Amino acid sequence: MRIVLSSQGTSKSDLVDVRFGRCKYFAVYDYETSSFEFLENKGAESNQGAGVAAAQAVLELNADALLTERLGPKAYRVLAESGLKLYKCHGMSIEDAIKRFESHSFDQIDGPYR
Repeated sequence: MRIVLSSQGTSKSDLVDVRFGRCKYFAVYDYETSSFEFLENKGAESNQGAGVAAAQAVLELNADALLTERLGPKAYRVLAESGLKLYKCHGMSIEDAIKRFESHSFDQIDGPYR
């Protein structure tokens, strides 16, 4: 199982970023290897379409779930249609978010942020 989180930095002690499309990095946690990988969100600086670009990048990572604060309408549509599980997460480190995810304590994102 692979989990992607919107991240403010490249360390598991960095915070989950409240932004999805404009987050600086994606943290990818692999349960099989118990390891983190941090990837730059290349769409973060685009003038428009950052959310869709980020959604496509996440789908290419073959993740099972995404943890972030909120999703815009276009990014939400792309991700929801893919079947990826979407969870609302904020105010904690990447490492703490993974620990909480294991206890199933996040609400699912059931619509775009307005």
